[in-house]
Formats: sequence, structure tokens, C-alpha cells
Amino acid sequence: MRASIEELEELAARIIAEGPVRVAEVARRCPADRGRRGHVSADAVVRWIRHGRRGVRLEGCRLSGKGWCSSWPALARFSAALEAAAGGTAAVVAPQQRERRARGAAAELDALRGHRQRPR
Repeated sequence: MRASIEELEELAARIIAEGPVRVAEVARRCPADRGRRGHVSADAVVRWIRHGRRGVRLEGCRLSGKGWCSSWPALARFSAALEAAAGGTAAVVAPQQRERRARGAAAELDALRGHRQRPR
């Protein structure tokens, strides 16, 4: 599923507002898994942004002059969502998804109200 231009603009604005961090720096903060020493690679972080991990995507974007970037709050949301996916607890919903769901519910409610309030 491809994101619309508006969704990408919202994502980039959120990353910029939260303080963009290069993926190499994000990678240095993420310990390697499966018993390995060190940290994950920057390529792994880009994969998390582009393709996701265990069905969860890291919020990130390409910024002119900086390359791929994410933010510390985005990494925290990603980590919480991965934990929720692994543990079966309630998933963390990103603000963008919450707003999209709210707009859809409001439109559905308006449609129902319009249907019920037909002139006689």
C-alpha cells in the first residue's frame, strides 16, 4: 500500500517537528539481536522504514541533504508497537493513523445522519 502525498507530507512534518535523526545514529542506539554483539546496521533501519519489521514500520523519511531520517519518538513508538505485536497486547496507534480513523468515523457518522434526516 503506497502512501499519498498528503500522508508523506504529514510524516515528514512530524519527523522534522520531533527532531530528525540520521538512520546511522538510530542504528547505533539499537542493540543487535539474536545474541550478536554491537548494534544493528543503518541498512536494517532503512528496511524498517521502507518495509517494516514483523508488520510494523518505523516512521521515517528522506530529507534533503540528510538522507534517511527518523526521530527518537518515532523509534519509541516503533519499539512499543513491536513489543505489542510480539506480546499480543494492545497495539500503539500512530497519531496519523488515529486521525485518519477519526476522519473516517466522522464521515461515516455524517453519512448516517444525512440518511436519517431526509426531508419528508
